[in-house]
Amino acid sequence: MLLKEKAEFVSENIDKIIKFVNEDETVKEDFEEYLATIQFKGQSYSELQAVLIPYIFERKLTNEKKGIIELFKEKNTNLDDNVKEIMDSLENTISSIFEIKKIHKDGFDFCNLVNEKDYRTLSLVKMLHFRGVSIGEFAIARIFEYQNDFYILSIDEIIPQRRREDALRLTIAKQLQQPESVYKDNPEKEKEIQKFIEENHKQFDDFFHTQQIVTTNKCADNLLALFNNYTESGEKASEEEIQKYIEQPQDFKYFEVEGFSKSYDFIETASQGFSSTDKVYDITIMFEPKQGIFVIPFYQTFNKIFEAEDYKTIEGYQNCVKNFLENNNIPVFLLEKTYKEHGKKFLNVINEILDKNFTFDELIKEYKSEYIGKPHYSSTTLLYTSKAFLELMGFMEKPQKETNQYADQKIGRNDPCPCGSGKKYKKCCMLK
Repeated sequence: MLLKEKAEFVSENIDKIIKFVNEDETVKEDFEEYLATIQFKGQSYSELQAVLIPYIFERKLTNEKKGIIELFKEKNTNLDDNVKEIMDSLENTISSIFEIKKIHKDGFDFCNLVNEKDYRTLSLVKMLHFRGVSIGEFAIARIFEYQNDFYILSIDEIIPQRRREDALRLTIAKQLQQPESVYKDNPEKEKEIQKFIEENHKQFDDFFHTQQIVTTNKCADNLLALFNNYTESGEKASEEEIQKYIEQPQDFKYFEVEGFSKSYDFIETASQGFSSTDKVYDITIMFEPKQGIFVIPFYQTFNKIFEAEDYKTIEGYQNCVKNFLENNNIPVFLLEKTYKEHGKKFLNVINEILDKNFTFDELIKEYKSEYIGKPHYSSTTLLYTSKAFLELMGFMEKPQKETNQYADQKIGRNDPCPCGSGKKYKKCCMLK
């Protein structure tokens, strides 16, 4: 098919899915609830379309957590092979933050900042729609592969080059919220992560002589700094200095720590350290051989809930359990470990708190289904191997100062700046 024919074919099938959303009884009810939840008050079709796209490609329904397209295929069993192929392609879209490396007559060269892979993408609409978009800017976009080519499904926002830091922050937030996006569609990146874990595991064993360390947030930063220094320089601190920062918590209770509730805020907390809060809480540093190093706040408090004669004496027990079940950064193996250590009491307490009757497998399926049978690497490991994070934290050479990339073009002083800022040229890039 020609590009024009493919564009029409994609549009036709997206229209079918939109019709399905509006007509299927189960999905329609969920979509209306979704609109109410996000307090959607748009009036135009374009405003509704902007909401429909993420809903179609990100929403999960039913106890099996099935996507909209998966449900569409299940309820339309007579689809021809061409429609099945495009549906399979759309089911595997990549939503990310892309740096624009080159602009072609029919699309863009994108660098995906999240998985660090380059893509040659084709536009399904005329490139006139992207007038004013420039090399070096960032696109929050969704792409998909169809018949060995990558196509742009949507571009939600263009971030100017001068806001590079914002693009990096969004990148890291996505890496934390959706860890699989770091290596999705990039096996080379996954190999890099696995190699890092293998090397880091040996270093962890040599440094701590154990797989798990318990300390407090007041000491964790210094302890991790000593370990990081060892991994970078090979210089190991003395055992006395290491032991100085392994401090057993005096009290176990759960409370919200500002900065860890949202991945975006986590970036600030990561730069400031665990000790940035006045309150003291337990920190567990552990290494899982296939998943990397984990730094888990309140893990010992979580265990105390199942060790205590009366779990209700542990302050914040309900929110603690909720956090360990719902937090994407808490791996399945940690719940498995706790379950093995505490047996039936683990399930009895959780079921009583949730007012449910889960078996352990049902509990995992309910709260951690997206990680069943899939690799899961620790957030700490992903950040250590993330170019975006290292650049933002100042570990990599900062990008050079912006220059006027339009200097050789004939642009009037009072013309709109081609960078898309909305300012006049003389008050924007002409000054660079």
